[in-house]
Amino acid sequence: MPESFANYAGIYRDNEGDLLLIISYSDHLRLLQPSTGDYRKLRQLDDNRFICGSGFDVVEPVASVFEFNPLLDRLVESRHGEDSKSTQWNRSDSTHTEEVGLMSGDMYLSGRLVKPSDATTYPAVVLLHGSGPAEWWWLHAFAEFFASFGVAALTLDKRGIGGSKGNWIPVDFDVLTHDALSAAKYLQQRGDIIADKIGFWGISQGGWLSLRSAALFNESAFVIPVSAPAVTPIEQELYRVEHQLRDVGNSEDVISLALDLYRSIYRVWKNQGEGYDALEQSINRYRNEKWLSFVLDLNTFNRETLTNFKNYDYDPLPPLRQLTCPVLAIFGALDVLVPVEKSEKIMYRELSAQHHPDYTITVFPQADHDIRRPPLTPPGSSPGFVPNYLPTMREWLQMRVG
Repeated sequence: MPESFANYAGIYRDNEGDLLLIISYSDHLRLLQPSTGDYRKLRQLDDNRFICGSGFDVVEPVASVFEFNPLLDRLVESRHGEDSKSTQWNRSDSTHTEEVGLMSGDMYLSGRLVKPSDATTYPAVVLLHGSGPAEWWWLHAFAEFFASFGVAALTLDKRGIGGSKGNWIPVDFDVLTHDALSAAKYLQQRGDIIADKIGFWGISQGGWLSLRSAALFNESAFVIPVSAPAVTPIEQELYRVEHQLRDVGNSEDVISLALDLYRSIYRVWKNQGEGYDALEQSINRYRNEKWLSFVLDLNTFNRETLTNFKNYDYDPLPPLRQLTCPVLAIFGALDVLVPVEKSEKIMYRELSAQHHPDYTITVFPQADHDIRRPPLTPPGSSPGFVPNYLPTMREWLQMRVG
């Protein structure tokens, strides 16, 4: 991280006490305003001036100019357009990011622990990625957010990514859950973490894993699954293909064709590769169709990657029936990846049937899979999360771990 960026990062407040997080990445800064959900990239103009646009990855046209004064620990935000005004933000605190390493069985995993700076011991949360290769910094904004109100946050690099050993591709949910549990046990052994106030947060695939980890970790203090399907991965994937294709304007005939192909992929997987040659012929027949990219990645799909995949039939119901810790489940009603309405009903059914004493299920009407708010296209145009997302997590969690 450039030293100049480190000088700007921190927790800022305006005269009314509103919070603004300036978060440093390897090559840029981002701002996160929990009260509004704004989460945007800052581009440096000169030593102390930065600009941001109206969206997550949009810097032009300019929406705000930020001028930092490191000596006085303050910055001035000048907004452009109809909402033009100036706001002075004073740096009130900072967090501390520590590089960590731990063993999950015989596998070394690396990551980052972001800690508050205003206490000697604190609760902690293990942050769990969605699917695909992911380094710790993918969830760094959430780690900074949790640390801003006193909860340390640990994020690991997936196996074979960043500083972690191994390979993330062939592992199943058992292995990924073991990695999450190893992270929680690592936190328990630290002198600066309150051992009985450790929980899990996960998004998408990480939502499945957060629920499973919390069910298996007897000392879990809480779990926050975000966009976590309460259906099997194969049902979720078929839902995703159908709704993504419909969302971008494909005909029902195309959608039916794509779903048939995905079901063929599942059957070959279920039969441990039997029928792969015929499947490959079908894939080649549609190789030039734009809709194929919603079904599979031609660059990585082959017999080995298909048979290595382990998770299509994962059953999410047993963890829901075993949970005893407080649960805050969060969904976005505009999610085209997860059957939200069905997942919400299943979670209510299972948790109420177990007479679970403390669960909350929240669906944000104008939020997508990442709980971002419109506009959602083109990619990067969303200004950030829906306004109540981060405050909901903060208030809920503070009532349970202080």
